[in-house]
Amino acid sequence: MELESTAGNGSPTQNEGARCQVLYSNAREQIQTGDVLLFRGTSAVSRIIRWGSRSPYSHAGLAAWWGDRLIVFQAVSRGAQVVPVSSAVDAYDGQVDWWAPKADITLDPEELLNHAVTMLGRAYAFSGVLRLMWRMAVRRFRGLRDAKDAPKELFCSQYDSYCYRKAGVDLVLHADDASTSPGDLATSGQLVMKGVLHADPSDKAARKLAAAPGKPKPKSKVA
Repeated sequence: MELESTAGNGSPTQNEGARCQVLYSNAREQIQTGDVLLFRGTSAVSRIIRWGSRSPYSHAGLAAWWGDRLIVFQAVSRGAQVVPVSSAVDAYDGQVDWWAPKADITLDPEELLNHAVTMLGRAYAFSGVLRLMWRMAVRRFRGLRDAKDAPKELFCSQYDSYCYRKAGVDLVLHADDASTSPGDLATSGQLVMKGVLHADPSDKAARKLAAAPGKPKPKSKVA
């Protein structure tokens, strides 16, 4: 599978959309625990987040292998949760970009997974998002230290940043976890873009068939 290279600062190149397209089924076996999924949402809320962060990204999640399942840890309005990557790619209302740590990054995947699991069920940090938006508006990020204790509530990119830091990698050196936006993860210089994930057309058709009234549900595939 041929994948697009990225700019030196970790930002995707201008022609990423044309040359990075990859079916999820082709990329699945190459995705590793700790890879980051960054989402370019198109909803009204997503557009507000993208505008406020001056970034194309509105959401972030952590990919991980759990046995033979490929899942994504994410913090959404219902709280910190886990879903199959295949479902996240299929259901999202925008583009899903797959990022991975640079080759020279030493990440402890077991520690990352342990802390990601520990955070499951934590409430979504609505107030934390508002504080982040204010900090972005006034450009006040530096000098803030990460809390010693695990957060009781968190938002998407804070979840990623926290788990990475606990696994030995501070992704965004100039900001604490609670000041890290999805766009900060992309421009951290510690991740490289691997591709733009797309759901398999056959899977989309099967899910539409399953959702139709009176239709038998197809056998589910491993995510």
